[in-house]
Amino acid sequence: MPGNPNFGKEYGFKKGEARASENGKKGRAIRAEKARERKSLAQVLLYELGKKGVQEEICAMLISRAKRSDKAFEVLRDTIGEKPTDKFAPNVAILLDQAEKYGV
Repeated sequence: MPGNPNFGKEYGFKKGEARASENGKKGRAIRAEKARERKSLAQVLLYELGKKGVQEEICAMLISRAKRSDKAFEVLRDTIGEKPTDKFAPNVAILLDQAEKYGV
């Protein structure tokens, strides 16, 4: 908050003071380093899936759960590419007949 009179009182320095600037720079540098070290969830998952036997274990677990659960079955079906799609193909002849009927 700009112009906050209580800013920095617990640290014993005032806004704009040299120590405040130094501490801010140090904090930003540490935060940036931590962000570089942190891995994304996708990177971690891909690493774990690359380990020997992990994919086979997941497949076996998913198959056993698909026998008991509709949701697990849907995940399994969608994963192998058999997901049903909603197909809508309008019949042009019917549309033209309705257009003539209503004078459009």
